[in-house]
Amino acid sequence: LEDGKLPEERSGMMKDLEKNIEEFKNNPNKSIRFVSQEQTICKNGDLIWVELSIRFHYNAEGDILSTALIRNIEDRKKSEEKLKHLSYHDQLTNLYNRRFYEEELMRLDTERNLPIALIMADVNGLKLTNDAFGHQEGDKLLKNISELFKKVCRSDEIISRIGGDEFVILLRKCNYKQARMLLDRINEA
Repeated sequence: LEDGKLPEERSGMMKDLEKNIEEFKNNPNKSIRFVSQEQTICKNGDLIWVELSIRFHYNAEGDILSTALIRNIEDRKKSEEKLKHLSYHDQLTNLYNRRFYEEELMRLDTERNLPIALIMADVNGLKLTNDAFGHQEGDKLLKNISELFKKVCRSDEIISRIGGDEFVILLRKCNYKQARMLLDRINEA
């Protein structure tokens, strides 16, 4: 730790700051504000997110001066993380959702990830379960299935709930034989 900051964050911030000073020197009449978000360590040892905002100006002697404002944005960062999590995860099962699956499929569709395999599944009898026992029991069934997928699949395999009773497991660098072995493990479980 240096000056209460993590070294890699401080070096990145310093490079950005130097770049912004150069931009100010090239455009002194333009209102330039340098804004950076970083984690820093408080006196009590807690690691929190802060936002640093700096404006540059010249004094009468021609020296560059700055006015800085630092504010604690920890609550905002936590809210942003929660929203990001909700936007890519199914609320019931906490698996990835259809949006994440579709974006991830596009991102992974490169030569280095081939072959890509998909295992698609739907839960037999979900409608019947919902009709006979209520949606709470149907939700339990979906949660149980998602837990089964999490136990059987490896951490790098992307499990998504893409519809009411529909799931997809996305496997990169996975040939037919490997995908079949995973499917057998799922069916056995």
